Amino acid sequence: MRSTNEVLREEIERVRAVLEKQQARMGEIREQLDQLRMQATSSDGLVEVTVDADGMVVRTRVSAKAMRSTPQKVEAAFTEAARAAASAAREHSESLVAPLVAETDVGPDLSDLVPEMPDVREIRAKLLGESGTW
Repeated sequence: MRSTNEVLREEIERVRAVLEKQQARMGEIREQLDQLRMQATSSDGLVEVTVDADGMVVRTRVSAKAMRSTPQKVEAAFTEAARAAASAAREHSESLVAPLVAETDVGPDLSDLVPEMPDVREIRAKLLGESGTW
C-alpha cells in the first residue's frame, strides 16, 4: 500500500509535468499573438486598417478614391475598418488561447495540492497578459 506522501508526490509530479507543458504552450501562443496582424477594409473601399493582437492600429492605407471623398466619409471609413480589424484580432486571439484556458481550468492546480506552490492560472494570466476575461 502506498503512503499518503507517495500519492501526494506522484500527484505533484503529474501537475508539474502538465505545468511545464502548459508553460511551453503559453510561450508558443505568446509568439503567435506577437506576430498576429489582422486587416480590414471599409465597405466603401476608402481605407484599410491593420491591427495587432491587442487591436492597436499598426498600419493604415488610404485609397486614391478616398482623396476624392469627404473628410466625414473617410473618418467613418477609418472607424469602420478599425473596428472590424480589432474584432477579427480579438476573435483570432481568443481562438488561439481558448484551448489552453480550458486545459488550465480543469483539474486541481498545483497550489491546491501544496499551498506554497504557484497557481497555474496566475502564471497563465501573466504570460498571456490576460486582463481577466477573454
